[in-house]
Amino acid sequence: MRLHKLSLAALAAALAAPAMAQPAAPVHITGELSNSDAQNEEHRRYDDISVRLESGQRYRLSVNSEAFDPVAHLYRPGTVFTDDTQVAMNDDGDGLNSRISYTPAE
Repeated sequence: MRLHKLSLAALAAALAAPAMAQPAAPVHITGELSNSDAQNEEHRRYDDISVRLESGQRYRLSVNSEAFDPVAHLYRPGTVFTDDTQVAMNDDGDGLNSRISYTPAE
């Protein structure tokens, strides 16, 4: 799966294991937007971050920023970014920060 962020300054991907298993240690990825980052059709800057997700595994992906209101989008791999390929999206799941909970079927 590919996590695609609009207006993203920082990403904290916390991997949550299945209910009966011991939770995995969180993985934190930090970054910031710059003038050289890609822009969407609305001219908002974003960063793409690829993450490998295993089928049947439960994940929580959080996007946090103190500078602005981030939005997180999750897409299937190997697809063009359109609403048809988006598997999850969140804006303001935790205050103004974004949080996606997702369990891929494949």
